[in-house]
Amino acid sequence: SWQEHFQINQYFWMVKLQADGVNNLNNDSAANILQIKSVLHRRFGNKIGMVSPDQLDLITATVAFSIGYKLPRR
Repeated sequence: SWQEHFQINQYFWMVKLQADGVNNLNNDSAANILQIKSVLHRRFGNKIGMVSPDQLDLITATVAFSIGYKLPRR
């Protein structure tokens, strides 16, 4: 679950996910990008919700930032 000290202490790796009707979370939660794991798709049970495109973009950008990824120059 989301805790205010994540923001106060600037834990950039904790991305806030506000509970809504799309993600079906009961409470505001956090995506901890330091705990990303590889799992087989078939290990998942029933889908209960999904993140919005904006939330997914923020999670992706946070992962890129945390590993020092920079877009290639054109």
